[in-house]
Amino acid sequence: MKVSKITRKRVSLVLVALLVFNLLNVGLIRQSFAAEEYVETFDNSNATGSYETNSYVGNDGVTWSYVASRDEGDYPIEGKGLMLRRSSDNSSILSSPISDGISSFSVDLKKGFTGSGDRQVELFINGGSIGLSEAFDDTDVHTFSVEELNIAGEVEIQLVNVTGKQVVIDNITWTSFDGEVTQASKVKASVNAGEVEAGTEVTLSTSTDGADIYFTTDGTLPTEESTLYDAPITITEDVTIQAIAVKEGLDASNVASFSYTVKAPLEVQSIADTRSLEVGSEAKIEGIVTASFVAGGQTNLYVQDDSAGIVVRGDIAANIGDRISAEGTLNQYFDMAQLEVAAIEVVAESEDIPEVQVITAEDLTTDTGEAVEAELVKVENVTITEVDSNGNFTGVDENGEFKLRPEDASLLEVGKTYESITGVIDYNYSEYKLTPRSALDIVQDAFSVFANPAAGAIETGSTVELDTLVEDGVIYYTVDGTDPSTTSEVYSEAIEVTEDVTIKAIVVKDGEASEVAVFEYQTILPLDSLNIHDIQGAAHQSLYDGKIVKNVKGIVTLIDGSKGFFMEAPEADADVRTSEGIYVYIEDTNVNVGDLVSVTGEVEE
Repeated sequence: MKVSKITRKRVSLVLVALLVFNLLNVGLIRQSFAAEEYVETFDNSNATGSYETNSYVGNDGVTWSYVASRDEGDYPIEGKGLMLRRSSDNSSILSSPISDGISSFSVDLKKGFTGSGDRQVELFINGGSIGLSEAFDDTDVHTFSVEELNIAGEVEIQLVNVTGKQVVIDNITWTSFDGEVTQASKVKASVNAGEVEAGTEVTLSTSTDGADIYFTTDGTLPTEESTLYDAPITITEDVTIQAIAVKEGLDASNVASFSYTVKAPLEVQSIADTRSLEVGSEAKIEGIVTASFVAGGQTNLYVQDDSAGIVVRGDIAANIGDRISAEGTLNQYFDMAQLEVAAIEVVAESEDIPEVQVITAEDLTTDTGEAVEAELVKVENVTITEVDSNGNFTGVDENGEFKLRPEDASLLEVGKTYESITGVIDYNYSEYKLTPRSALDIVQDAFSVFANPAAGAIETGSTVELDTLVEDGVIYYTVDGTDPSTTSEVYSEAIEVTEDVTIKAIVVKDGEASEVAVFEYQTILPLDSLNIHDIQGAAHQSLYDGKIVKNVKGIVTLIDGSKGFFMEAPEADADVRTSEGIYVYIEDTNVNVGDLVSVTGEVEE
């Protein structure tokens, strides 16, 4: 384990009082401090093997926030480190405000992964650029050092990857300011200089208490006669903000300069053209949502226009049939194109989805599948022959084999033949896979009734929709256990489920009735209001298996290395058949025994 080179020293309150008293007696408000050295070793980092945006508390209580970064992987410098992904993802790490200023700085750098190309980072202090490291493309460890920074007061340290290649960082080292405080601290900006969106607001600040800030935007140097800063500055055009901090008894700060250029708005382009761009390119598309899945805490929207389909990924939401506009960065996830976005705009709701394209197994080979990647398609006359341990089914049609990966494995059954299976095309682990969206996409007999969601566990108060592929067919149903007939209730709106129920339904056209379809539902509590004993249940199998539950509270009772922990409910129920404990699988968490935590995740038996 690595440790800080020098531990932060503490001065007693008595000594501080004597120091101030003596300084006041000589009538000079000047302070000087012995320089101390600090090192961030990343021993406390919570970064995992996936690129994420997160934060953690490091050495000496400094909080470090990283963007689009992961752990060091197979490219460590000295134990744990951080890998910054690439400039197009704004990969960076930023410290919380650090008192005592900064005199010198260094960081160790190493090439992440083996792809050729320069690795280089830029150092920012209080939002202002200090300089670039030397570019390198070898496997050696390089140290980027800056001396004589001599910045007093509160500082924020930021490192930004300025290349398109991964770079590993470790041992961020700095010394505190050790000179006399005779000058106000330099002004810092809340937004780094560079390209920004129109309307971006920039906040100016200084760590010198009681100092006023004066600024200009016309190219002249600021003085005490310039505009007094009292509110965030909105960037609407290319501009350079220059600012000073002024306080009586101290020299004015050095001029801080922040140049901003307004990013030109992107034009909408076809999805096919977007798919052909280089990774890291920015793009804007418009299309119809054909599917929506939650994965890794974010939503994957499958979006299609007249040219192609693509996955739009982010903390976003839209309904199937919505026309959306999305602007973001093109990425490849396991070689599947996706547009990573911060937000979307719903241009129109409930439009007609694109016509479903009928394909065969021949269209889903390694050589042919990209032509339909992320598109809504249908395969007819499919027999399911096998399923593996990961829920990947093998289907066979008249032209060969292909893979299917439904979100709910219970939708398909080995040995059955289906008239048609509809879904979107996913690509992972070097295979194209048909992904049905719901039970309505699985048609064993077209002359029948389908239910969405499929039979099984359902949240109390949720609704079940019935549907049929029979044009002009009328659906009759019952909920009392009797078989439906033409005298039963006609289906006209979704059926609310408030207790365990069996829905039976038929479709009738021209006097001919389908076989009775039976859908049995077991009600479960809302997924965002569960206790551990609710999840465990009294039966051998949890009703919540495969469900994503939210905000489950528990007290940590045992840490299982770096793989997870056990937790127990704060309060038990009166049922001896239900367990109050559960295991939480999460890598590199920073919880401790006795912590009260709230967990969101997928239930697995």
